[in-house]
Amino acid sequence: MNRRDLLKTSATFGSVLFLPGHVLGKGHASPNNRLNIAYIGIGNRSKALLRQPEGDNIVALCDVNTESKGIEIANKVCPKAKYFTDFRKMLDVMGKEIDAVVIATPNHTHFPVAMHYAQAAKHLYVEKPITTTIWEARELAKAQRKYKITTQMGNQGRSFEGPCLAKEWYDAGMIGDVVEVHAWTGRRGQSQPIKAETEPVPSTLNWDLWIGPAKMRDYSQSYLKWRGWWDFGGGPLYDIGCHTLEAPLFALDTNPPVRITATTSQCWPQNPPRSSTVEFQIPLKSSKKIVKFYWYDGGKENYPQSLPHLEPGRSAASIAEAGGAYIVGTKAGMILPGMRASTARLAPEITMRQWAQKLPPKTIRRVPRDGGGHMQNWIDACKSGGKANSDFASYAVPLAEVVMLGVVAKRASQPIEWDSANMQITNSAEANKFLRPYVRKGWEYQA
Repeated sequence: MNRRDLLKTSATFGSVLFLPGHVLGKGHASPNNRLNIAYIGIGNRSKALLRQPEGDNIVALCDVNTESKGIEIANKVCPKAKYFTDFRKMLDVMGKEIDAVVIATPNHTHFPVAMHYAQAAKHLYVEKPITTTIWEARELAKAQRKYKITTQMGNQGRSFEGPCLAKEWYDAGMIGDVVEVHAWTGRRGQSQPIKAETEPVPSTLNWDLWIGPAKMRDYSQSYLKWRGWWDFGGGPLYDIGCHTLEAPLFALDTNPPVRITATTSQCWPQNPPRSSTVEFQIPLKSSKKIVKFYWYDGGKENYPQSLPHLEPGRSAASIAEAGGAYIVGTKAGMILPGMRASTARLAPEITMRQWAQKLPPKTIRRVPRDGGGHMQNWIDACKSGGKANSDFASYAVPLAEVVMLGVVAKRASQPIEWDSANMQITNSAEANKFLRPYVRKGWEYQA
């Protein structure tokens, strides 16, 4: 009897089955269709992510800090969940009770934690940008296929209205042929190197687990602001790129970049530069035409200075003050406002008004925002065996690679030419070192 027949049988006889997913084999939710979820990393992202899914169970929590910011939230949301500090111990103790995991640790530990659970055939939701290197991201895509699990990257905007409108409107010819793309964020990197002064390790923190696969070093509170360190985060492009670049990449249906050039303020050995402008040369799948995508970070002073089709007095800052994207077409521009595009609008405004009464049909499946959004999209896919919106292998890894290549170009301090098929930078042997991580002994994983 398969899982579907088992569900039908239980419904027919009015019985209620509460069995853990392992009874049915790897990669399945419980037959009562409740997903048993564990959360790993309940710090800064806990307020956004740690919510009790309707009809599902949060059965375990894990954080290397026993006084993590999310503990108070967890006590309200899932007071019966068991708590662990070591993600490996949690799997040893509760593996048979866990169907899926949500991973929101600092970026540098995404890969080992995710792979540990992928190898146990647990479904994965991993915050963007999945990993810190391209090799790790591709290994997780391999793991998804090998272990037949459902995956989702936490680029929540993929389940917003903006990317769907952008693609439908572009495909309908509303802006004509694409000319170029601009995307920007007000977030900044580091104006000077960060000082990391040695301090006693807090009694509540497991420093060895926090460092994970990275090079061991003495504790400093400065490292806990991990987005400001190459070893742990990667600055504004790593942090925001998977959100803001997503809608235009999705709308235009692109192949991998072929050349990336970064211009930065002073780049520090251990910390991202304060500001940068990155040019990606990206071919379209439909025509092989290469389109230039421009990324800007470092504050309003580094936003694009002029955008075609905008009326006089309008600017990047006025249409998306904190950040956004803009697709330049031969007929009009398309505004995708916000870090995550919640909507779309044409420029100039007269063009938007002309199209307002004849907008193309909504052909792309939407995710209800009031029904759990991006997280619920993943949970539903885990239960149905379908594909989530930001599935690793088909969607999230190619998106994350664009962002990672931009960061590699910053660190390499030279243009890079990319051979995606062979995962190789062809014009700089030295730059290829940024494609794989340093791995501390005992933290080696692969699919």
